[in-house]
Amino acid sequence: MKIIKVILVSLVVIVVVAVVGLIIFIKTFDVMKYKPQIVEQAQAALGRSVDFEKAALGISLRQGISVKINNLSVAEDPKFAKGDFLTVKEVSLGLDALGLLQNKVNIPSVIIDSARVSIIRDKDGAINAAAIAQPKKEESAPAAPVSPQSRTDGPSLFAAVAYARQPAIPAPALPAVNIASLQVMNSTVVYLDRMFEPALSVEVTDFDAQVRGFSLDRQFSFTARAAVLSRKQNINVIGSAQLAMKTNSVT
Repeated sequence: MKIIKVILVSLVVIVVVAVVGLIIFIKTFDVMKYKPQIVEQAQAALGRSVDFEKAALGISLRQGISVKINNLSVAEDPKFAKGDFLTVKEVSLGLDALGLLQNKVNIPSVIIDSARVSIIRDKDGAINAAAIAQPKKEESAPAAPVSPQSRTDGPSLFAAVAYARQPAIPAPALPAVNIASLQVMNSTVVYLDRMFEPALSVEVTDFDAQVRGFSLDRQFSFTARAAVLSRKQNINVIGSAQLAMKTNSVT
């Protein structure tokens, strides 16, 4: 019995040391050392210039591992306007580390504070937000020159044509993203419609939203409140939505 007791106590000590070590590691880990790599990957995923002032890791009983980003910005598409498409004063989110091992991104909560986003519809009906995270069209590679000898050589000519027509390797699929709670506070949405003459501009201020069970492939519920042509919130919307990533649409 004493041996079993010693083994159990030893296991408890090992677990406690491991947890304390993990907490110390997360608390002291410097995310800013990896800012260039983070920005590079974000820009590759969104197709826009991305920057942030500060980022840090933390740990809590409520969120588990948490990430906080300050002064995040996503640049506007130069085809529509100059400046930023999106700016956020602070983003805080929790992360389920075990889910990443299964190619799943499970996030207990996301809090977005003081965001500003500009939605622009151009004269041709194109919308600036629709081009985000869309793969760039690859220019087809020119066919290799065919020598006079290969012009009469059927198999060689067919091989050259087949090689020139090989499809590009598709981009990796996005992992499953599930957010239990998404909260937006003190934000602003600016809408500019250039299909009107002169252009129609509407600013939605004091925007707050709460989304439950956000997913890229399943329906989720939301509530939203905002002020339009008013100093106080005068719009309240309750509903559900579903994203269709293949068709880039929302229902």
